[in-house]
Amino acid sequence: MSVRSPVTYGLAAASVLSALLYALPAFEHPGRLRSNVRAAAGMAGHFELFAAGLLAFLAFVFVAFPVDPTAGGSVVNLYAHLLGYALAFVATYVSVEVGLRLPGSEAWV
Repeated sequence: MSVRSPVTYGLAAASVLSALLYALPAFEHPGRLRSNVRAAAGMAGHFELFAAGLLAFLAFVFVAFPVDPTAGGSVVNLYAHLLGYALAFVATYVSVEVGLRLPGSEAWV
């Protein structure tokens, strides 16, 4: 079992706290939050897409970043894995944003 450094715990805490900064405004108006979630759940495929995206986001950490990157006599390039993940996110995000701005994009919303 490896000992985690305080820096790792600090980065994890900073990540959680920064995510809370984005989540807290959603809970200021609970009635609107419930109606938005209910509306999104009623749209075909939106809830399933959210669930699959959340699962992929959470599972990625365990798949791409091994606990011991030096196992088996080789070293896993963690930077390349993180860069690939970030670029894949950017490509997906940009394609959705461009799709929303194309003529006839009302079907996307």
